[in-house]
Amino acid sequence: DGEIVETWTSHENAHIIGLTPGTYYLEETNTPTPFDKPKSFTFEVDFKDEVTSEKTLVGESIEEDGFSKMYVYNDDFQDLVYCINLGKEGPSLINHYNNKTLNFYQHIADGEILRNYTVSKYDPDVLYNKVASIIWNGYPNNKTNIKEKYNLSDKEFEEVTQSAIHNFTDNYYNSSKFTEDMYAALAELIEAKTPAPEDMILNMYVADHSAYQNLIGATIRKIKIIEISYKHTKPVEPEPKPEPKPYTFPKTGN
Repeated sequence: DGEIVETWTSHENAHIIGLTPGTYYLEETNTPTPFDKPKSFTFEVDFKDEVTSEKTLVGESIEEDGFSKMYVYNDDFQDLVYCINLGKEGPSLINHYNNKTLNFYQHIADGEILRNYTVSKYDPDVLYNKVASIIWNGYPNNKTNIKEKYNLSDKEFEEVTQSAIHNFTDNYYNSSKFTEDMYAALAELIEAKTPAPEDMILNMYVADHSAYQNLIGATIRKIKIIEISYKHTKPVEPEPKPEPKPYTFPKTGN
């Protein structure tokens, strides 16, 4: 979008910069004499090496604030998650089909991944942006103060957020026990106009048994550290032409 992310003056050492995923353009604006100006270029920063967790992740249901919350644990964070796939069994710490712990594999989700693991009728981009916006504006982030606007408890706001997610991932939600304020909050959350920030990613946690619901959460992504260095080259100078030498003709006798 043309925004300048960082400027610096080059020295002998490479410049270190932290960048979030995206497309970047690098240009040297002032080249020291007598060097040639390096070519400008565009480059991509992504987290493709982090798309799938190589290990299984364990979920846990915890009683907090008077109701049960579901977390999935990774090395450096715990992710508050919501269920998708209403037609499957709810997540459990025990896989009742083989009496083993139910584990999850993490995927950094995009619209296509969300579509692959849901029955959503929505276009992948719409699905992704809506789910991300709901998590950003819903429980526990509450970035647009919907909870206070409708005087909801944490438990009520969490239920509203879960139903809003189901509206897009499953084309259905259960609101039979909602109060009038919860219905109003749900309608506003579904139509939320405040998008999630660009550095927020959706984490899809896929259960290791297909009978169970998958989970979805969100985290603010890390920056990726990039090392940038220029190698300047001096312009090729043409070899100097030899100076013409004076030539003296010898005298000849009469």
